[in-house]
Amino acid sequence: MKQIIKNILFTGLILGAVYFCIRYPAEIGSAVSLSMDRCINVIIPSMFIFMCLTSIAVAAGIHNIISVPFIPAARYIFRLKQNQFGIFLLSMFSGYPAGIKLLADSHRRNEISKKEFERLSCFCFAGGPAFISGTVSGILYPGTHAGAICFISVTAGNLAAAFISGLFSPFPPKPLYKIRTDISAQNVINSTLSSAHAIFQMCVMIITFGGLYRAAELSGAVNCLCRYISLLTGLNRTKTQAIVSSVFEISNIVTIPANSAELLPIVSFLLSFGGICVLIQVIVISGGLLNVRKFLLSRLFSASVSALVCRIISRFFDLGTADVFMPATAVHRGNSTLTAVLLLIMTVMLLSLSKNYGQSD
Repeated sequence: MKQIIKNILFTGLILGAVYFCIRYPAEIGSAVSLSMDRCINVIIPSMFIFMCLTSIAVAAGIHNIISVPFIPAARYIFRLKQNQFGIFLLSMFSGYPAGIKLLADSHRRNEISKKEFERLSCFCFAGGPAFISGTVSGILYPGTHAGAICFISVTAGNLAAAFISGLFSPFPPKPLYKIRTDISAQNVINSTLSSAHAIFQMCVMIITFGGLYRAAELSGAVNCLCRYISLLTGLNRTKTQAIVSSVFEISNIVTIPANSAELLPIVSFLLSFGGICVLIQVIVISGGLLNVRKFLLSRLFSASVSALVCRIISRFFDLGTADVFMPATAVHRGNSTLTAVLLLIMTVMLLSLSKNYGQSD
C-alpha cells in the first residue's frame, strides 16, 4: 500500500512538472539557462580542479602522507585510521560530492568497509574554500572575512560530528608509518576521468533542479511555503524565498540579500547542510552505499553547530548591516561563451575516453 501511494505521488509530480514545462516554456527555459550559467561560472571553476587533485592524491596514497602530523589526534580524539583522516582532510577542500566520491572509490579498492563508509560519510562533506569564499566573500559579503568565517564554521561542524561519532567507535590499531604510494599515469588518468564524470552528474542535477524549482514556484507551492516560514521566523519574503531555494539547491545561496549580517549564521547552516540537490548527487555517486537517514541526521547536527560557531565568531568582525538586495547574476567576461563551449566539449571528450578506456580493458 505504501509503495502504491509513493507511485501515485511520484507520477503526479512528474505529470505536474510536464504541465508547467508545456504551459510556461519561457520561464522554465530561463531557469534552466540560469542554472547552466551558474554551473559554468561558479560550480566547475570552483570544484572541478579540487575534485581531480584530491582523487589523484587518494589513488596515489598521498593522503596518508598528509595525515601523518595528525595521527595522534586522528587516533585518540576522532578514532580514525590514518588513511581515513587523510580523506577527511581532503574532503574539506574539494567540494560537496568529492568527499563521498573519495570514500566510494576507497570502498571499491577495499580500503574501507561499508560500516566505515557510513560513518565517514557523516563528516567528509563540505563545500570547499573556493566555493564558500567565492559565494560568501565574493557575492554576499564582498570585501569582508565572511567567507573565512563560514569555512571555519563548516569545518567546526564536521569536526564535532567526527568527534561524536568516534565516541561509539573503538580506537583504531596503531598506524604503520611506512607509507606506500602509487604515483602513475594510470592513476592520474582514471582519477581525472572519474572526477569529470562526477562533476558532469553534479551539473546535470543542478540544471534539472533549477527547472523543477521554477515549476514549483509557478505552481504557487513555494510561495505558500515562504509565506508560512515568514510568519514563523519574522523574516521578509525576499530572505525567506532565497533561503528556501538554497535548501533545494545550494548554489542558489547567491540570491540571499547581500551584506545582511544577521543572516550569516543561516548562510553557514545552509553551506554545511548542502541542500536536497546535493543530497541526491551524493546518493548517486555513492553507488547505493550511503545511509541516507544517518547522513541527514549528521548534516542537521553539523549545520546547527556551524550556525552556532558562526554566530559566535561573527561578533568579532564588522560584516556590514545594510540590507541590500543583489540579484544573483554571474560574472561574464568577453570569452565566457567560448569558455563554456570548451568546458562542455572537454567534459564530453573525457566521458567518451572513459567509456573507450573501459572497453579496451
